[in-house]
Amino acid sequence: MRRLVPALLVTAALAAAGCGGDDAGGEAVAEPSTTTSTTEAPTTTEPTSTTAAAPAPSPDDGLGGFVPQPLDWEECGSGTECATLAVPLDWSAVDGATIDLALRRSPATGPADQRIGLLLFNLGGPGAPTNDSVPGGGPFDPELNERYDVVGWDPRGVGESAGLECGDAVDPFLRLDSNPDSPAEQAALDAGAAAIGAECAAEDGDLLGHMGTDDVARDLEAIRIASGEVVSYYGFSYGTMIGLRYLDLFPASALRIVIDGVLDPEFSQTDLLRGQTVGFERTMEAVFAGCPDGQADCPAGGPAAAYDRIAAAVESEPLPGAGDVLGPSDLATAGILTTYDRSFWEPFYAGLVAADEQGDGSVLLELAEVYRDFGGFTAYQAVSCLDSVNPQGSEAWAAFSDELEAISPRFGGSIANEMLACAFWPAEPRPVTGPVDGAGSNPVLVIGTTGDAATPVEQAERVAANLAEGHLLVLDGEGHTAYGDPCINDAVAAYLLDGVLPAEGARC
Repeated sequence: MRRLVPALLVTAALAAAGCGGDDAGGEAVAEPSTTTSTTEAPTTTEPTSTTAAAPAPSPDDGLGGFVPQPLDWEECGSGTECATLAVPLDWSAVDGATIDLALRRSPATGPADQRIGLLLFNLGGPGAPTNDSVPGGGPFDPELNERYDVVGWDPRGVGESAGLECGDAVDPFLRLDSNPDSPAEQAALDAGAAAIGAECAAEDGDLLGHMGTDDVARDLEAIRIASGEVVSYYGFSYGTMIGLRYLDLFPASALRIVIDGVLDPEFSQTDLLRGQTVGFERTMEAVFAGCPDGQADCPAGGPAAAYDRIAAAVESEPLPGAGDVLGPSDLATAGILTTYDRSFWEPFYAGLVAADEQGDGSVLLELAEVYRDFGGFTAYQAVSCLDSVNPQGSEAWAAFSDELEAISPRFGGSIANEMLACAFWPAEPRPVTGPVDGAGSNPVLVIGTTGDAATPVEQAERVAANLAEGHLLVLDGEGHTAYGDPCINDAVAAYLLDGVLPAEGARC
């Protein structure tokens, strides 16, 4: 599946890319979504309890009898505390080698007698580090940090948590034409994808087969036990898969769970990519229509015509820009990023004008880098290639790429071939696909956005219907993930703080 960039990170990402915003220095704080609404989500009138005892571990707790050591928190700057937790490398061999997970928390700011417990969160990816987003209460409104310790952890293989070492082969691969139109280009792309897997096998062979989402879900349960606290969880994007697998393995462990920008666990990676391609194509139609020919600052002939002219040009010769060059893959990646949040539209239009009229690919390159900089590419591949069965070998994957290109002629090939390494991945898959009902869990708040191209709202609807305690809340808006919209934030706070759920059929 594609790396998924939560909309709440958009402003910080644009500033980092030089596409606008002021650099005040220090650690970046995630900004809220640019999507807005005026509707208040109706809520139920009966709150659930805000207190609960943390379930104790037992020999049949799904961790094979592994009992983690208590967390030892120490100050680590910006008003946060850090800890390290050792967990088994292989959860089927809990007495074997261990790896370290790095955690960071923003302690609750309110009165001690009002504190609920820990609110753990994951920003998605797979492969996105979370710890750097913890200062100031993470991506959440201050009222949540008043009553929760907001806790992030870098998942295994990511960031400070026993991170994968491989990655030298990634940049050369990403600069190849991701939509090849000749046997030579296809052969180069295949070789580049295979090189990523070969490098990871050589440098990270022990960890590579233990990067799956179920491994991460068991790590999450180990964190809960080691904390000795009541735990709630908020998963954005791919983080929803962690939450759903956690519900499947440990349904009674969490006090409250929110999943936002939902991936359907019944879908294989190829299923997800098909659905995303439909969503990306639909959203790009809106992007192209949003800056018509003749309107100030819009490309001549409209964005679609300008995009096609640039695409034809870079097929022959890349465009210069910001000390690098813009090639076919960079252009497609810039377009794909634009579908994640409306705040990318204006830079995209400006980038098209600069490239088409001035031969300057700088802005489009910056947009492509925003996308590529979100999370570690090798961790993203490792998780995705393990979690479901994929077409194997060049011929099978090329047929899949052709299928997506038929859905989206401009972007389908690039969407498929970003994951081409899975066709040659050295670790055997351990599929986690299948429905999750989470029977025995507390209520689960499931949030979807109607204009979310990366995780279409239909996935949230299906997941909520399958969960024994699923409660759907829909945002009528655009962008990937919904948190940051005032109506959504109010509904999330009502649930996480007071156990009050939106009424059936609620929309923002």
